[in-house]
Parts: sequence; structure tokens; C-alpha cells
Amino acid sequence: MIFVQVCRIFKGSVYKPLKKINQLRKLADAKQTEVVHLVLAWYLTQEAIDVLIPGAKHSEQVLDNLKTLKVQLTDEEIRQIDQLFHP
Repeated sequence: MIFVQVCRIFKGSVYKPLKKINQLRKLADAKQTEVVHLVLAWYLTQEAIDVLIPGAKHSEQVLDNLKTLKVQLTDEEIRQIDQLFHP
């Protein structure tokens, strides 16, 4: 589900979003986390967002989403992700 939402944000050809998602994956791997947690952590840094409500159908998904709270992004990482979402 998150993958589809990320693709909608990036717009353009199929390959352009995949390239950007691969860049997110590199950042996530460096932080030893999943792309979804990296993106949710980035959303939490955005001034225009007061609340994050990621969809979950099962309690395990809610617990997995809580891992986002352990992801601490540096200013440089936030800048890099900003450039992917808002070139």
C-alpha cells in the first residue's frame, strides 16, 4: 500500500519512481530500517503534517508501524528525502 502511495507522489514513468525508491532503500539500509519506516519518519518531520495515520488491517501492522518512532533522521537525510519528494 505504501509503495503505491509513494509512486503516486513521485509521478512520471514507472522507472522514475522505482529509481527514487531505490535511493530511499539505500538510505533505509544505512539506517538498518525499512523504507516504509524511513518515509513515515520523514513525514513526521514535515511542518504541514500534524498526524500520521498509516493504514493497518491487523494489529501486527500497527506494531510494525511503531518501529518508525525509533528512526531518527539527520538534517542531511531529511534534505535528501525532501529532494526526492520535491525536486
